[in-house]
Amino acid sequence: MNATILNPGMMVCDSPPLDTIRQDKYNFYNVSVSMDGGFITNATGIFRYYKDPIMKDVDPGLGPLTGKTISKVYGWGF
Repeated sequence: MNATILNPGMMVCDSPPLDTIRQDKYNFYNVSVSMDGGFITNATGIFRYYKDPIMKDVDPGLGPLTGKTISKVYGWGF
């Protein structure tokens, strides 16, 4: 994936989707850095994936424009 170097000690990048083949057994990738395809670091970092939460319902599902309505969110994986 592409990365953006913010300063000499930090860069940011987007995680790729987890391969379907890995989903049943592994929920992580080892992280390493390469520059233009050349090897730079060992895989010393780990990026873990989590399953997306599922929202089933919100009660109440409406409230005034002024806010402060307390709602219960039902579902799983929160």
